[in-house]
Amino acid sequence: MKNSTISERVDDIPVIISTLLGMKLPQIIDENCKKHGNWSGLSIGETSTIWIAHIISTTNHRLIHVQNWAETHLNTLSLMLGKPVRKYDFTDDRLAIILEKFHDSVVWNAIEQGLNQEIIRVYDIKPTTVRIDCTTVSSHAIVDDNGLVQFGKSKERPDLPAIKIPLATLDPFGLPLHISTISGNRADDPQYLPLIQKVRESLKILGLLYIGDKKMCATATRADIAGHGDYYLCPLSETLYPASRLAENVRNIQNSEINLIPVSRKYANGEEKIIAHGFEVSDVVTGLCDGKELTWTERRVIINSVSFATSQKESLDTRIQKATNEIYHLTDRGRGKKPPKTLDDCNAKVAEILENRHLTDLLIVTYDVHEEVKDIREYRDNPARTEIKQTIKCHAALNQEVYDEICMLHGWRVYVTNKPQEEFPLEQVVLVYRNQYIIEDVFHRLKGKPLSLYPMDLNRDDHIDGLVKILSIALRGLICIETKVHDSLKKKQEKFTGIYAYSPKHTTERPRAERLLEIFNDITLTIAMIDGKTRVLLTKLTDKQLKVLSLLDLKESIYSKLADIL
Repeated sequence: MKNSTISERVDDIPVIISTLLGMKLPQIIDENCKKHGNWSGLSIGETSTIWIAHIISTTNHRLIHVQNWAETHLNTLSLMLGKPVRKYDFTDDRLAIILEKFHDSVVWNAIEQGLNQEIIRVYDIKPTTVRIDCTTVSSHAIVDDNGLVQFGKSKERPDLPAIKIPLATLDPFGLPLHISTISGNRADDPQYLPLIQKVRESLKILGLLYIGDKKMCATATRADIAGHGDYYLCPLSETLYPASRLAENVRNIQNSEINLIPVSRKYANGEEKIIAHGFEVSDVVTGLCDGKELTWTERRVIINSVSFATSQKESLDTRIQKATNEIYHLTDRGRGKKPPKTLDDCNAKVAEILENRHLTDLLIVTYDVHEEVKDIREYRDNPARTEIKQTIKCHAALNQEVYDEICMLHGWRVYVTNKPQEEFPLEQVVLVYRNQYIIEDVFHRLKGKPLSLYPMDLNRDDHIDGLVKILSIALRGLICIETKVHDSLKKKQEKFTGIYAYSPKHTTERPRAERLLEIFNDITLTIAMIDGKTRVLLTKLTDKQLKVLSLLDLKESIYSKLADIL
């Protein structure tokens, strides 16, 4: 009888699928996505669950790779779902149908609301703080005048069209609460209120603190938040709080005997360092909420960041040094260089340098003009003449008064909040806003590894929108893994050791989900037919893998049952 062997990589698939099943993902999707009568095999929820497991495990969201991946993991996937899985459950057409289902805003809102409520319940999360921001994702798709992919402001590739993604996340984990897609040429400002409304509908909780950048500071946005019993925190734009007013406030505080409140931060190594100083004033604001006039008192917290002030001064000094050097060598001759010949030419060039370096009025430029009279004798048809040769040398000096005025404002920003001081002291205002990296990290995961949305290869708007929403579920899965591990380590007062291969002794209280999943690499299921007998072998789990399962409250049986396939 012929002998044969089948090997199947198991890796982190059981951990990922167990997490997604714990979120009740298949049930929530199936409750809201009605399948066509001709749809057979796995349900839409089950298909979506395995697709998301593929995305997380392979860091690849492209539809074309899912079917081949599923074919090489059929035994593992079937055992995890408790029913037969076929490779034909993951054809491009079926996955495209899922994207179209998720594009439906009514369907997606119901799925998102169900997921949010289930995750908050299962992981016992107490929502208090929501962060809001927008990002862009560049695309190589063809631009359609009415499509999502449009040319706009993009930090990645300004030469490419892009889509824009508004996102709301929940502190402290960065759990996505609502995500959507809009055309890349749309402004950020109008996206904040719709995001906040979706969060209200999803969480049904009042008194949340909404945090955003200066694009959230519009009076209408602040009025809506205050009018619905919530709180906001954002920096004021220069339009609403001009630099002249800020300078007046700073000058007044410097000339008075009022002491600035220091803000310190404690670092992981135990060091405590002052990171900012500040003071605050109150102001009465009037705006419209649901068509009705609303008046409320808000706090304007004026903060001087030590690191921000230092970086601004260093940047200014560098620009001054470069401009001074450019001006000094302006009239030097050199290969391929045409220096200005007249004072008017010099003035024009100097003005251009100062404008490009944003140093107008900061440098005082003087000119040394030397004239040399030279008699030229008659030569052939050229009569004798006198030539005046003018040599110009430029010098730039610092306008100390203007420089001191600018440096006085370095590091200062104005934040506004309507949360009472007794609940939200100045020190906390600074520290909470500085955690904006939480939502930036979510964007980094979405666009880079592990989800790799950028570069985006899809062309159809409904498929693009559906894919962004699928990836937001994958983000939830990663964050659920992290949340559970972090909470378990905190309860046990332990740290995780050996998360980094390049530093085996390094310990951390907050390991990344991607690093935790990497620990499960190289787990293999082998089915061997030898002399008519079938044997099933599974790679033995290591102590580190067992520890991760324990921290996740997952049983070893999610792996060991694979060896009982027969």
